[in-house]
Amino acid sequence: MPGFTAGDSGLAAAWFRASANMAKIYYSIAGVLLLVTGVGLVLNNDAWSFGSSLSRSDSSP
Repeated sequence: MPGFTAGDSGLAAAWFRASANMAKIYYSIAGVLLLVTGVGLVLNNDAWSFGSSLSRSDSSP
């Protein structure tokens, strides 16, 4: 940003620290949400049940 190049370096450092702290919080929340919804989608999906496709109704070889 042009204001940080000619301005106070302490202001740039404070801005960086504030944005890094917010990123830690938001990325943690987003990661947990992604994990929970992903696991929920996999566990509640009928595509993973292979029982009916592996067993045959007739007993002939």
